[in-house]
Amino acid sequence: MHDPLMTPDEAAAYLAISRSTLITWRSRRPDYGPRAIKIGGLLRYRLSDLNDWLQGFEESGDSETPSASNRANKA
Repeated sequence: MHDPLMTPDEAAAYLAISRSTLITWRSRRPDYGPRAIKIGGLLRYRLSDLNDWLQGFEESGDSETPSASNRANKA
């Protein structure tokens, strides 16, 4: 399976953030941003690593809206 490598500009565009935000996360917030690799001094991001990182922010939906039974119990 092919796992494309993306430049910081491409990764930032994929995540819909600025390149500077991506670099800030990497340099000032260790363990926050997506995992990156260095190849010959060049920073690259695997598409699978970006997707894995994004999945960590998915909301379950359970806590967003109270269920009908919970609303009925509070009334």
